[in-house]
Amino acid sequence: MQPATDYRKRVIQLIHVAKNERGLDDETYRGLLTRETGKDSCSKMNGTELDKVLGALKREGFKVKRIRKPVERVIGRKGPAPVREGQKALITALWISLWQLGAVRDNRDSAIDGFVKRQTGVEHLQWLGPQQGHRVIEALKVWCAREGFEVPEVESDGGLAAKRALCRAIGAKLDRLGLLDASDRLALVSSSRMTAERAQALADKWGFKLRAGAGGEAS
Repeated sequence: MQPATDYRKRVIQLIHVAKNERGLDDETYRGLLTRETGKDSCSKMNGTELDKVLGALKREGFKVKRIRKPVERVIGRKGPAPVREGQKALITALWISLWQLGAVRDNRDSAIDGFVKRQTGVEHLQWLGPQQGHRVIEALKVWCAREGFEVPEVESDGGLAAKRALCRAIGAKLDRLGLLDASDRLALVSSSRMTAERAQALADKWGFKLRAGAGGEAS
């Protein structure tokens, strides 16, 4: 069994990795900690509280990465080449974008697999071939467009344009619901000049507000 102190350190480390990957600014990050546990610092939390925070970050799209051994990659592989890693990442990112837009209620891998099966008949995302992956991506792009999020066709900017466009789409929905305050409106006007980190943090913040305001589960 892993010692409690080692486990606690590991969870705190994962929380910090998630904070950086999601581009959360300090205000948003502290707000998440307080919302989940009533405490604004991981150092003040016990193991159960840390698990709650990590669980919330996972629901917001953070995934704990595990390095697989080479043998795991080839066992049971038959038929066409598997879906490309870039396609898998894009499918997941588009699904999370739809979740932030309030278009889907479930951001878990199982929900993505369900959509994949409806589109292709294949049980799991990782079992798709490249052509099937392309079909799923195009279907998700069409869905995103219906929600007001036009996904850029070419991403030579590391996804910056897409993150800014997602912010504008979420902001427009909030505006229609009357949920934008003065600072939100200012941020929406300046969205075309945001950094990738700021745009990601704002999409996370506004997505939470949209899901809560639309009567769905904010988490």
